Amino acid sequence: MLHNDRLFPTDPATRSVARALYASVQNLPIVSPHGHTDPRWFAENHFFPDPAQLFVTNDHYVFRMLYSQGVPLEEIGVTGIDGVPFEVDPRQVWRRLAEHYRAFAGTPTRLWLDYSFETLFGLTERLSPGNADHHYDVIAEALRRSEFRPRAMFERVNIETIATTDGALDDLRWHEIIAESGWPGRVIATYRPDTVVDPDFPGFRENVAALADISGEDTTSWSGYLAAHRKRRAFFKAHGATASDHGHPSAATADLSKAAAQALFARVIAPNPSEEDGGLFRAQMLMEMATMSLDDGLVMQIHAGSYRNHNPFVARRFGRDISSTSAVAAATAAKGGPRPPRGPGGGGTQAHAKHCGRIRHRSPEDVHAAREGRLDQGLLLPPQGLDLGGERGQLLLLIFRRHGLAVGQRVDHGVEPRDHPLGIEPSEQARHPSFRHAECQCQDDARDGRGPTAPGARSRLFDVIGRLI
Repeated sequence: MLHNDRLFPTDPATRSVARALYASVQNLPIVSPHGHTDPRWFAENHFFPDPAQLFVTNDHYVFRMLYSQGVPLEEIGVTGIDGVPFEVDPRQVWRRLAEHYRAFAGTPTRLWLDYSFETLFGLTERLSPGNADHHYDVIAEALRRSEFRPRAMFERVNIETIATTDGALDDLRWHEIIAESGWPGRVIATYRPDTVVDPDFPGFRENVAALADISGEDTTSWSGYLAAHRKRRAFFKAHGATASDHGHPSAATADLSKAAAQALFARVIAPNPSEEDGGLFRAQMLMEMATMSLDDGLVMQIHAGSYRNHNPFVARRFGRDISSTSAVAAATAAKGGPRPPRGPGGGGTQAHAKHCGRIRHRSPEDVHAAREGRLDQGLLLPPQGLDLGGERGQLLLLIFRRHGLAVGQRVDHGVEPRDHPLGIEPSEQARHPSFRHAECQCQDDARDGRGPTAPGARSRLFDVIGRLI
C-alpha cells in the first residue's frame, strides 16, 4: 500500500532532493508537540482492548468521516450522554469502517491508517469489506501481545517526547503516575485554558469558580484571575509542559488598558455576556497568554479559525468536541467574530476540511444512499467552510455545476441545494487553464470508457478539485 515516495514532489529533480533530506532524518527519534494521545494509556499501560477502540471510536477524525457518510455515531461505538444504546460489538464497528474506507481516499487520515496497518501489523492489502474480518483478526491478535502495549509501542516507534493536551483544571494525575513509575518515556502536559478563557464555553462561569478553588486565587477579580492562570501554568511546567495550546475562533488580539480589561472581565463573568464582549475577551486573553509566555517560556500553540461544535444535535447527544469542525471565513476570523450562522440543523454535516479534501453536495437522499452503500465518494464542505471568493473559488463553483455538484446550504433539518453565482462567463471557460486541466482529466476518463459519472472519473474529478482548495 505504501509507496516509498509518498508525499514527495512529483518533479524528479526536487523529488531526489526530498529523498536525500528524508534519508538524513528518517531514523531520528520523534518529538511530537501535539500528540492526540491520552496520558492514561502510558500511566496504566493496559493492553488496547480491540481494533475498533484503537482506530475508530476514540479517533474523532475517523468517526467524523464515517458520520459524514451517513453512519450514525452510535453504530460505530461512540458513547452518547443521553442514554441512547450504542454498538458494543467491536467487530461490527470495524466492518462499518471497512464499508466506508474508500471515503478516506486522499486524506491524511487514510495515510495514517494505511501506514499503521502495514508497518505495525504487516497488512499490505488495503482495508475493504472483503478483508475486514481478516484485518480485524490480525490486529486483535497482535494487541494481545506485550509488544503492543502503550509503553512498548512508544519505544518501538522511537518516540523521544510526546505532548498531551490537558485542560487548565486538570489535576494531571496520569502524568504524576507516569513520573513516579520510573519508566523513562517522556510524556509531557500542555496547558489548554479554553474552558476558562472562552465566555461561550458551556459552564464558563462555573469553570472560573473552579479555577479559584484549584489555584487559591480570587478569580472574581481581574488581577486574581490572571494570578490563577500564572499558578496553573507553573503547575503544568512542573509536570514537563513546554507549551500552551489555545483554540480560538480567530487569532485576533486586543491590548486594553487595565481599567478597560477589568470592566470587560466583570461583564463576561456576569450572566449572558454579549457576543461582542466574548470576542473581545478572547482577544485580550490571547495577549495576556502571550505576555505570560514571555515570563515562563511556554510556547504558544494557537488553533485559530475553527468553528467547533456547530452541530447542536450531535452536541446534545454526545457532548462537546464530538461533532465536526469547520473553518471560519478569513474575513470573519480577522474581526474576531461573529461565528458562522447556525440554523436548526447545525450549519451542515462535514468532516474536518484538512482531513477530508473531497467535496460532494449532501442531501437527505445522500444519507439514505450512504447507509445502503450507494453513495459515491465525496463529502460536504459548506460555504462557510470554503472560500468561494476570487478566481479559484469561481473555478471550483464552475466545476461543481459542470459535473452535477451543487454547493448546499442547510435549511431546517435537511440540505437545500442552491447554485452559487459563478462569476466566470461561459465564453471565458475554455480560456481558463485550470478549467481546461479539469476537463482534460474527465475527457481522459471518457476515452477510457469510464464516462464522467463512473467512479473512476468522479474520483479523478475530486482529485482535481482537491488540488484547487
